[in-house]
Amino acid sequence: MPSDIIYTGKIYSHTNDLIETTENELIILSPWFGFEGHIKDSLVSILNKGVKVIVVTRKPDSGVHAGAIKYLEKCGAKIFYDELLHAKILLSDRSLAIIGSANLQEKAMQKNHEAALITTEYEHVSQIVDFISNLQNLMSINILNFSDDKFKGFISKTFEKIFGKTEEKPLEEDKCPNCGGKLVERKSDYGTFYGCSNYPACHYKRNI
Repeated sequence: MPSDIIYTGKIYSHTNDLIETTENELIILSPWFGFEGHIKDSLVSILNKGVKVIVVTRKPDSGVHAGAIKYLEKCGAKIFYDELLHAKILLSDRSLAIIGSANLQEKAMQKNHEAALITTEYEHVSQIVDFISNLQNLMSINILNFSDDKFKGFISKTFEKIFGKTEEKPLEEDKCPNCGGKLVERKSDYGTFYGCSNYPACHYKRNI
């Protein structure tokens, strides 16, 4: 499945997985920060590997939030401030996004009643890129529209890391009515269905 709704507990684990699998660029929109465990370690790890980490948050005065932002900046993250920010978004390599209710605060993500959408849907991710690009304070980042080829390249790695591999079984006669590609039988945690072999360029699917 290209999208899923996740809740408290899973939000924390999937957020950490998303950070760990980022290869080139991680964009974080979170009004407030607070971390001291796995997420902190994962962020430091990818920064040490040369991954570009861009953080959009509210300007801190003091406390845990201020300490977290100062630490991230010291480790090499680029920090931008937006006092009107309320969105909570993580965007990995412009191919996988988590959009939800939780700030990037480890304790709150594990205890509060939170919900989020995790998605690799091209339409969803491209709209998120546009949203981030249009934030006034981020115009200097020069976020460009990503190509289909780059998007496809990241999907196979990132999607399987988060959702697990799906099994594919070619069908002899069935063809996709949208693009003429082969229909394959896909199995995931949510059941079995026929999907187009040209995914993500084609999103056709049919229930079995």
